[in-house]
Amino acid sequence: MRILIISQYYHPENFRINDVGAELVKKGHLVDALVGIPNYPEGKFFKGYGILKKRIENVNGVKVYRAFQFPRGTKSSKIMLSLNYLSFVFTASLWVLFYFTFKKKYDAIFICQLSPVTL
Repeated sequence: MRILIISQYYHPENFRINDVGAELVKKGHLVDALVGIPNYPEGKFFKGYGILKKRIENVNGVKVYRAFQFPRGTKSSKIMLSLNYLSFVFTASLWVLFYFTFKKKYDAIFICQLSPVTL
């Protein structure tokens, strides 16, 4: 099966969805993941990642596509956190509309929603 995972968080961030993607690959599925640029929980992009860095990569057999998002910022910055959520929703939607809809076909789409409900 061809499977698409959509999640704002993915490797190198430490979430269970990383294990799910790797296990699906082990079972013989072709897995892509549409995720955000890693910045949780520090609130800044992880070293080696950024707006123009590592936007498409392979992690444990999963082809990872990183949609732009503003970093979360500090815990006290509700404006940056809101921008983080909304920017991911907007740019991930553009990826789906203009790339995944026309270039890829999937048998299943797996959405991992941790927060917020906008995903």
